Amino acid sequence: MAALRCVLLSDGGASCTACCALCLVLCALANLPLPLTRVLDLRLLRQAYREPLQSINRNLITIELIKAAQAAGVAFMFDQGFSRDMVDEQTGVVTLSSGQTLQPRVLVGCDGVHSKVAKLINPREAERSSRVSEWGYYELTLPAAATAAMSEKQFNSFHIWPGKAPHQSEFVVGLPNCDGTITMTLFGLMDEVKGRITTDAQMREYLAATYDDALDQSTEGISEAVSGGFQHIFLNEHECLAGELGDSGTFVFLFGDAAMGMEQFLGLAINAGFEGVHRFLLHFAREGGNSKSDQFWRGQVRARNALNAGVQALQHASHLNAASMRDGCDDPLGKAIRAALEGQFGRADIDASGFESTHDWWSYCQVPLKITETVVAGQDAIVASLKAGLLKNRERVDMEVEIGAEEKAQLLELAAPQVQALVQERAKLLEAHAAEIHACFQ
Repeated sequence: MAALRCVLLSDGGASCTACCALCLVLCALANLPLPLTRVLDLRLLRQAYREPLQSINRNLITIELIKAAQAAGVAFMFDQGFSRDMVDEQTGVVTLSSGQTLQPRVLVGCDGVHSKVAKLINPREAERSSRVSEWGYYELTLPAAATAAMSEKQFNSFHIWPGKAPHQSEFVVGLPNCDGTITMTLFGLMDEVKGRITTDAQMREYLAATYDDALDQSTEGISEAVSGGFQHIFLNEHECLAGELGDSGTFVFLFGDAAMGMEQFLGLAINAGFEGVHRFLLHFAREGGNSKSDQFWRGQVRARNALNAGVQALQHASHLNAASMRDGCDDPLGKAIRAALEGQFGRADIDASGFESTHDWWSYCQVPLKITETVVAGQDAIVASLKAGLLKNRERVDMEVEIGAEEKAQLLELAAPQVQALVQERAKLLEAHAAEIHACFQ
């Protein structure tokens, strides 16, 4: 095929996730095979993964994807800079900082949470439409020497260190890397953490007093974290994730943090970037391949925007998961009920499951995000109902009492029709979603 030219417009560097998403789009347009599923689910409390976990440096992913795109004929033009006046919003003509002009078929906005490209299709937004989360973070590292004694299974799990009083609202999460290190992120509320730690010694005292496993002695990167300060997490959302510039035949698509910035508690932010690209790519095979027609691209615009509500649902879920990670997602009795239901109604193929953990629904299945929100809410309602009934039948209210064999049998009997009804509702929603997306291209 003819070389595909890509212009990276940035006012200071695109995020890794966005750059990965951009490369995936380009590889698809260049007919590279890209099988994808939702990626990087981070389960809780050192639980085993549904799939093997490996944390990979995203800069390396970006480099490899760029190489693959270049090998397929994609030509990159770097360091062009970007401002709104470089793009004619009616004709789609782009004037580069070099003075060169061109009219692309597609502009891909991967310029991060403070996206300027997003303003081309959301002109009513404020100049800075992003906002800060109430949460912030430090980045730290557990070196390979500190993990050497871990079993392979323990190492290749998601790690979480909950904070102790008086800092029980704070927690550290860890992702294992292929070099034996664990990348750690310390989350806390900005109002409670910012400015509280100003020296390396204070950080080590805090780690010693607040977390198990002697993190004060083994953690690296403390000086860099303290000098860099407690970092903000930026959020955003847009009315449109895609649009056409006038009726010019130049189409704009947002991916990664440019489309939706969210808290990165469960890896859901990078999930959203890949998820958006994955569903974008599906339409090439499903709706006519590398179509050159305006009708196809306008269908892509409508289909991308149809997923906006689901991405916003994921943002909300990511925010709620801060609390979930601190308390283990439920009280002990609620967790025991969930484990019993997952054991009875779960399946090796999550898309065939009747009941799964909240985090697996958000992270592993192929169910569209807005439908996932309905499934998760339905599961929560089932658990709440079963828990209320169980407590009503007990002689004393005790969340710590384990579920007995007789109680478990009763729970599963009561749950079966509710789970089946939720499965049927999911099937109906999936059918309606497929029809909605297909209609976008008609």
